This record gives sequence, C-alpha cells and structure tokens, in this order.
Amino acid sequence: AVKATEDDEPRIKLSAGEITYSDRHAANFSLWVFYAMDLRTGTGKLIKRTGRITDDDIDLRAAVHGGRLKNTKAGKTVGPIPC
Repeated sequence: AVKATEDDEPRIKLSAGEITYSDRHAANFSLWVFYAMDLRTGTGKLIKRTGRITDDDIDLRAAVHGGRLKNTKAGKTVGPIPC
C-alpha cells in the first residue's frame, strides 16, 4: 500500500480492508508512507514498513482507522518526485 500526505507528520488513514489484507498477506505486505510532501519542489520524506499493520507501529484510531506512524527515525528525504 502507498499513502501520501503534505502534512509534516506521517498521518495516514487505513480502511478496515487494508488492515485485514495486511494481516492475511503479512509475508508479502508493505506500506510506503510519503509525508512532508512539497509538490512545488517534488520532495518529501518516506517511511517503509513490512508485515501486518499493528497498533505497535501505527497509532490506530478505531473510529476512522487513521493514525500517525510511531517510529519515524527510518524516514528518508526523497525527491524530486515527478508530478
């Protein structure tokens, strides 16, 4: 799954189906989160996660299945990103 936001924090929304899919296909599942996207310069930060989506890795909010990635130390600056 790939998610992107212009927000400076890696906040994403996940559907119940995406969470279920990550559980069922954990061995092959990865989540790429692009955040702090600057569309003018085509740059941003990227965090990659593999395996099932858990509350240990993402602050999940049951009501909307959205949250902020907890460990952002692995984030890399990327770009330019073609539009």
